[in-house]
Amino acid sequence: MTFCHRGIFKNLFLLFFLLVSMSCSFEFSEDHYVELEQPLPNAMISVEPFEEGIVLASPRTVTYSFNGNGKHRLYSVNIQIDDTPILGSNDVSDSFTINTDALTEGEHVLKVTIQYSSGSRSLADLNDRERINQTIDYNFYVDKSSPETVSLNNIEVVDGSIFIRWNSIQKTNFDEAFLNVFDPENGRLIRQIELDTEIISNGIFNDTLSTELNLAYAIVLKNHYAQSESNRLGLTLEEPTFEGKIVSSSSYRIIWSEHPLYGNFDHYSYNVRPNNTFVQLSNRGGEYLVNDDPVFGQPEFHQLNLKRNDDETLFYVGDVLDFAQDFEAKSGVNYVYSEKTKSIFTVVLDGNSTFNAPRDVVIYELDAANLATIRSKNLFTIFDSSVNLVIDPISQNLILDLKDSSHLIDIVGLSIQESWNAEDYVSDTYNIKTAYRNGFLAIEQISGRQISIFDISTGNLVYQSNIEHLFFVADDGRTLINNEKVFRWQNNKFEPVSEIDKLGNVAPHEAIFIPDQNLVVYSDIYGHPVIYDYGNNSKTVITELEDIYRIVFDSTTNNLCFFKRDPNDYYLREAFLYNLISGLQKTLKVYGGRGSIYHYYLGGKLFSNQGLYLNHYFN
Repeated sequence: MTFCHRGIFKNLFLLFFLLVSMSCSFEFSEDHYVELEQPLPNAMISVEPFEEGIVLASPRTVTYSFNGNGKHRLYSVNIQIDDTPILGSNDVSDSFTINTDALTEGEHVLKVTIQYSSGSRSLADLNDRERINQTIDYNFYVDKSSPETVSLNNIEVVDGSIFIRWNSIQKTNFDEAFLNVFDPENGRLIRQIELDTEIISNGIFNDTLSTELNLAYAIVLKNHYAQSESNRLGLTLEEPTFEGKIVSSSSYRIIWSEHPLYGNFDHYSYNVRPNNTFVQLSNRGGEYLVNDDPVFGQPEFHQLNLKRNDDETLFYVGDVLDFAQDFEAKSGVNYVYSEKTKSIFTVVLDGNSTFNAPRDVVIYELDAANLATIRSKNLFTIFDSSVNLVIDPISQNLILDLKDSSHLIDIVGLSIQESWNAEDYVSDTYNIKTAYRNGFLAIEQISGRQISIFDISTGNLVYQSNIEHLFFVADDGRTLINNEKVFRWQNNKFEPVSEIDKLGNVAPHEAIFIPDQNLVVYSDIYGHPVIYDYGNNSKTVITELEDIYRIVFDSTTNNLCFFKRDPNDYYLREAFLYNLISGLQKTLKVYGGRGSIYHYYLGGKLFSNQGLYLNHYFN
């Protein structure tokens, strides 16, 4: 195609465009002009943890986070406090610290300025030439004062748990709050329980952790600059009771009361003797039967462990379980029952126990029901340990036997009515024992192994003999045992009325007399108790008992109480309650210690010179 041809086509095209344009109608006016709206920015920035009007009592680290919602690009973040720059960043997320240490107490302004793209998608926006600046101001306050002091006003136990109450406070300028639990006796901190602001504002807290029975509470509030501590408020709860009751010679029952804080733990755990097996017991109180031999007076500790279901052991409730009640007049040399006063008397040597130390001779009268002291009287001071107390069956007064004298004591006034001195009857008063019995004075020369008995009305010697083993004389002075013979005062002399078996050097080592029933009770060479009726000249041997070493008699119940040593345990004895009419009644193990503990059965009660008595079972 030639240049001429191209010119013809160009002219034809222009002509066609003009024809088309002339056939259409267009109107251009302001009414048809539309301005495109610019979209509003929807970028967001959050500052946490922070808010308008917040009060800061310590430095705080704050994090900002920019969200452009997919449209806005972040260019910069600038943060100022009181127009002082503290951070400049172009990261969408960062953190900074408001250092209250460097700020004065009072009001301050946190200014957050951000620059980001408009998000309009225009050429300017796409070329980072269309930017938006946004500033957010936060007013905040710096408080460097001490936290307000909490005032505790009430502690109570509700449904087995502890509730602490306090007055509400106005300020919350604290970062930490603790409930401190103390031992009030020594001030030791037992535990510290963290509290939050809501609990402090509510003014009440339920302590479900503590199970101690003597507590003191205080609330401590802390901030960066100071702390406050409330008043201490105490709580003292009654100790749950825990005791044992003897059921038989081979079983006993433990009995416990409800724990005052039963709501703070789930159950008790108890170690059951003798197999050391553990059982769960109720924290609301109850009883449990233990198939084990009870031992009266043995100081054995039993405990109920407080447990939670997660097997945490919290504390324990326990006591020495000796099945006994206490009484004051312990360490009596011996104890006797008076039919006249219906009470028990004992003599106690009060003082140092070293050789020849001075000791006060004190007579006690005890209530037969509970062995409580009715009265006491210090008679005089001696320098040895030889003393014995008996009831004179003739006058119903007391007889106090000492080393070289014997005294008749008025049972009403506890005054000395009459005295007898050994030196008035024998020349050698070294290492002797003296006993007045119903008109007779018996003087035993321990070193020479000899007994001499005098009629005090005449001063005449009415009986004298060597002593091969032990010498026993009845309280009425009319019956005695010596050299394996029983003697009776008849025909104005002591005549043998019965022989006691002897095997080698083994002979009776214990004997008692029951004059109003004409009985002598002693243990034979095998330790079998023998009841000899010298009125009828008959004997009863209790063959079911053996190895008896001690015998006591209770006139109020007509019961004998026999004691034997446990061959398998040096510290234990076994007591046998035997009625003169119906025979053997009960048996019970008792604690004998290292041999210095003696047991008695008077007024229907078993007791010991430990100061312990049994108020059930063995009666």
